[in-house]
Amino acid sequence: MELGKMVKEYRDRLHMSQREFAKLVGVSNQTISNIERGYNSKGEPFNPDTATYKKLAQTMYLSLGDLLLQTGGEITINPETIDLSDEELRLIYCYRNADDDMKNAIKTLLARFDNTVEG
Repeated sequence: MELGKMVKEYRDRLHMSQREFAKLVGVSNQTISNIERGYNSKGEPFNPDTATYKKLAQTMYLSLGDLLLQTGGEITINPETIDLSDEELRLIYCYRNADDDMKNAIKTLLARFDNTVEG
């Protein structure tokens, strides 16, 4: 499901306006509007930053991983603002360049790992 659709459905279930939901999440009203529409005010595709994904996941009672898996979302990694080892960067690069079958296999493996850690 697209992130915007998921956010709107969740917000609607809470009977909240975009402004109210934005306050709950801790982002601007414009950010929620951009997410739900899928583009910004300039008409460019909108992909929230890592901090926004984390806030949305927390607000929606999801892990960041679950939110990304359910929405097919991608977090833009800026090595200058996030502390990742060379090995972690290599894994991200390999995943992004994998075909769909390999990505699905990785997601299945991660889901099993998440269940092991949580349970």
